[in-house]
Amino acid sequence: MKDRIDPAAGILLYRKVGEEIGRGELLAKFCGSKELEEGEERLKGAVQIGAEKADPPCLIRKTIELRGRGGS
Repeated sequence: MKDRIDPAAGILLYRKVGEEIGRGELLAKFCGSKELEEGEERLKGAVQIGAEKADPPCLIRKTIELRGRGGS
């Protein structure tokens, strides 16, 4: 709550889950005025690169069926 927010900070992701990436190609770029070493390390820990294509995660976890229109 006491930290200053940098509106220029962010991450640009150049690949999606399952997309091919070659050696030396850019995966992500960190933007901001401060050193972002902690963020870079967290991203490295979250990314796995392998020979097999990964399936994208399911983005819809649950659907809700609307019954009636009268609010009941």
